[in-house]
Amino acid sequence: MNSLTGLNALIVNNIFYIIIGVGFILLVLFFLLITAKMDISDLRQRYKKMMGESDGLELERMLNEHADIMKRISGDMRRVDGEISNINALLEKAITRVAIIRYNAFDDTSSDLSFSLALLDDNNTGVIISSLYGRDTSQTYAKPIINGNSPQYKLTDEEIQVLKEASISPVRK
Repeated sequence: MNSLTGLNALIVNNIFYIIIGVGFILLVLFFLLITAKMDISDLRQRYKKMMGESDGLELERMLNEHADIMKRISGDMRRVDGEISNINALLEKAITRVAIIRYNAFDDTSSDLSFSLALLDDNNTGVIISSLYGRDTSQTYAKPIINGNSPQYKLTDEEIQVLKEASISPVRK
């Protein structure tokens, strides 16, 4: 009984502090309750916006529409991938490496009116066109290039130079 009397005396002597502590705890709980109510209100508004006025049918309709859109997009992506593959195959054979040099082919002419032009694809296959300008005559030659070489015709020094310049030009990525 003595311990009960001591506890009772402790409570009576500190009742003011106990009331302030309980009041503080109630105040904190009140603010937490207000915050929770605001969060629930926000969630309700978002839920109503998402669900619409129906009982879930709006959400189901939206999900079905999005699934249809995703199927269309997937089909479009496969088609675009196929087209990109076709374009890349065409680009492998397209002229992507070009070089030109001008020079004086004959001693009796005064300007660099002759030229050699290399037109190559990604595999260094294409043609070299050379035009030789002289006072009395002008001649144009085309020599096929396969994998960076001319298997049928001997190349001049200028043609070898323009072939090297075109071969080291950057390949498209």
